[in-house]
Amino acid sequence: MSLYSSLQLVLLSCFAIVVGYTYSIEFILKQIFYVFRLIIILSFLFVILLPEYGISVYVGENAFRGVFPEKNRLGQILVYFFCLNFAFFEKKATSILSLIIATILLLGNGSATALVLILLLPLLVRFSPVFYGDRDKIMVNSFFVVMIILMVTVFIMFTYEYFLMLLGKDPTLTGRTELWALGLDSVMQKPLLGFGYNSFWKYDGGMGGEYIRYILTWGPMSMHNGWFETLLQLGMVGFGIALFVYFKLVRLVVTAMNYSGLEKTSKCLFLFVTVYFVWTLMQHIILRHQEFSHFLFVILLSSLTAYKYAVENESSSTSSNSQLSVDS
Repeated sequence: MSLYSSLQLVLLSCFAIVVGYTYSIEFILKQIFYVFRLIIILSFLFVILLPEYGISVYVGENAFRGVFPEKNRLGQILVYFFCLNFAFFEKKATSILSLIIATILLLGNGSATALVLILLLPLLVRFSPVFYGDRDKIMVNSFFVVMIILMVTVFIMFTYEYFLMLLGKDPTLTGRTELWALGLDSVMQKPLLGFGYNSFWKYDGGMGGEYIRYILTWGPMSMHNGWFETLLQLGMVGFGIALFVYFKLVRLVVTAMNYSGLEKTSKCLFLFVTVYFVWTLMQHIILRHQEFSHFLFVILLSSLTAYKYAVENESSSTSSNSQLSVDS
């Protein structure tokens, strides 16, 4: 199973790299935007015309899942679609209608994470200018941003149960906190290299996946946290590599926000890396061969890398020509 899943992941990643290096980042994002619009319209038709498939019962409530097998997939698509609207929205009937349909699906989807993220998108857009400017300014602003994130994270870790109970929500985040505790205990069995890609949840020895499902009784098939899942599958080595690659993408995005040719898409790129990180805390979307977020992640990574090299080569070529003119 691990070899079969790994092969799928490698093939998907290779295809994403080819796409990223072949087409411009703006062209790729625009095509993804149109595909998302089609998915949203089809999902709405499924909800209206085929409710036995388009609507599922989740924690005792009806939840819109559209064309997907479970509701969280639709929630992710909706969040990315709203992100892309900051760059590609047009004052046309089709754009307005698709936004209305997306809002209806969001309200019926029942994903609290998706709803909160979409409500935060305008605030994130207003916040993005801190990463514009020269390198020294970006470094200083990044330091303060990291410090704020750390303080907020620590505050949430110690107070989230209290606030969730005030809101009448499950303080275990629908069983996630219990799952995370058991999963981290399992990490200690094979901390360096993990249990192997996509194999832990079929492992029945010690604190394996079968044992965790037996203890929890609700049958999880992942840690519902991308970083914890990476620790289980690939250990500290894989976790470190995944974290390094994520920050590599963040750095590329911050650099791209200061390129003159990417003004239209820079806000979308910033929103993506932010939204992606939040999703990783609540869902297993890192290095997942059946996950669109991984496909989009690799496309952006390869496309922005190609764009960076093209800008640097053009800059060095211009400098060389200028020097030749001076010498002449």
